Amino acid sequence: MNIRQATPADVELAARREPPGADIATRHFARQQRGEAVYLVARDREEILGGELLIIDGNAAGIPEARLPLLRHLHVEPAYRNRGVGAALMAAAEEVARERGFTRVSLIVGVDNPRARQLYLRLGYVPTGEQQTQTYTYVDQDGVERQATETGDVMVKAL
Repeated sequence: MNIRQATPADVELAARREPPGADIATRHFARQQRGEAVYLVARDREEILGGELLIIDGNAAGIPEARLPLLRHLHVEPAYRNRGVGAALMAAAEEVARERGFTRVSLIVGVDNPRARQLYLRLGYVPTGEQQTQTYTYVDQDGVERQATETGDVMVKAL
């Protein structure tokens, strides 16, 4: 497995697994190109195993409450889950933050996502007691645009 900053070829591969019109990889890569974030992908040969976005500049990314680097959108393809891909992506994102001079990193985990919470706790993330609720639009597996509201717990890790 190789983890690296996404390239245009990585974005093309990742986009093939997305629902029509989702444009997740393309939007993540655009943020990287603007210097707001680093889009990391995990690859094995010609397969994208997963990806994660590390937002470096919350103000530029439209997330002014992101005072620390913010990990977002950790995703591991279902066939590759429980094989260490998520933990490896997290470690790579933390290293990027460390290299850029940050001493802490944050994330928000949905209150209804206990598996992700367990991973983050195991990796040393600590709940702050703060919660955030956001409403957003996404494209479902059938290519239909939907709206969702999620509440998540803010967690922080010292690097």
